[in-house]
Amino acid sequence: LTVWCWPFWRTVALTAARILQNLMPNPSFERGITAGLPESWDALIGAPGTSELSTAWAKYGLNSYHIVAAAGSRRGIQENITGLTQNTIYAVYVWGNVISGTLRIRLSQDNGGVTNLLNIFSTGTGVQRVSGLYTTQAGQTNCYTEVITNSDASEWYADGVYFALASNTTGAVPTEWVSYTQDLYNH
Repeated sequence: LTVWCWPFWRTVALTAARILQNLMPNPSFERGITAGLPESWDALIGAPGTSELSTAWAKYGLNSYHIVAAAGSRRGIQENITGLTQNTIYAVYVWGNVISGTLRIRLSQDNGGVTNLLNIFSTGTGVQRVSGLYTTQAGQTNCYTEVITNSDASEWYADGVYFALASNTTGAVPTEWVSYTQDLYNH
């Protein structure tokens, strides 16, 4: 590619970045969280507490998912991702603004989290990316992905949920992915 760089024309090489498709439908909650609608999140309700769509903080777009939960309750949302490849490494992350308590990503092959279970936890408070790697087992073609509390008193916002093939053979978690753009252009 040749570009004009004052006062000369310069030839520069461009490297195309591999863009990995996010398999999580509605990752930034821009289409709400109403159960029963296509590509909606399923609520996991445990009393007492509140969980709602919020515009108070968002990493991407306008919406985020807001949780206020008392100690001992399991509150959050889940999505069953299907069409996965067995024995494959996937990267997962969610952006969170943790006010108190713990934001947790819980991944499992079955609803309820017994088979091939992985838990990933936030650390401290503030805006952070909670991330990790999940490997499917032989015969596994789905993954229940939950964004939930950790049984402690918690308040946090979650946005930009990402689940895709790991970016390379070493299984590195991608440094950034613009879920809001993906959400707008794929639907």
